[in-house]
Amino acid sequence: MLEEMPEIQELHPATDAHVPVMKFKFNGVTVDLLYANVSLWIIPEDLDMLCLRMLEEMPEIQELHPVTDAHVPVMKFKFNGVTVDLLYANVSLWIIPEV
Repeated sequence: MLEEMPEIQELHPATDAHVPVMKFKFNGVTVDLLYANVSLWIIPEDLDMLCLRMLEEMPEIQELHPVTDAHVPVMKFKFNGVTVDLLYANVSLWIIPEV
């Protein structure tokens, strides 16, 4: 699907990354998209709450809270003192090439 969008240029996987990363330019802006496969047949509607509960149980995570007024799903937290803004979404239609 990304390949077919005229706004997308230079689409390619980052083969040297330790996590799945797709690199591309969107309207001239460079994007590094980290992604993961959730091995579930049905994605639960409360996936964000499941992620929140999982992060709450990790001792390395502090100051965890979802950002309710964001345009995309975001959780803010500190991981071992480093501030993280975690964007997450269920994108089930993208065709992403194998790495």
